[in-house]
Amino acid sequence: MAAARSRAHVKYKADVERGVVITTYERNGWSEALNDDWNIGWFNVNNIRAMFHPDSGVRLGDFQMVNHYPNHWELTRKDTMVKNIKRYIRETGKDAEADPIDAYIPVTYNLPADYNIFVEEVRCIKITKCYW
Repeated sequence: MAAARSRAHVKYKADVERGVVITTYERNGWSEALNDDWNIGWFNVNNIRAMFHPDSGVRLGDFQMVNHYPNHWELTRKDTMVKNIKRYIRETGKDAEADPIDAYIPVTYNLPADYNIFVEEVRCIKITKCYW
């Protein structure tokens, strides 16, 4: 009973009018927020960027969640995630020899820009038979 009551208090805001997301929200008894008092936000990436631009001053409240966040590709794309992990290790002064990052993170490529590097890596793999 308490779970059903708390579910009815969930408010959503979205930049789509209809679709599977809105239908799911409504089937769960969630209501659309008409102001900035919402719990779940479903927005496209461009709207998220504009909404949370540093100049806008908009920040998420303690009980607000969104489906995207600014610069999400820094973690969700493998090539940028690896770049950030390597930068973190460099900036924190961790000993790369004691805990080599390449021991557990594969080489990544951003094609087509890294095509030549990728081809060279494949050649080396064929020669050494070492796949990682």
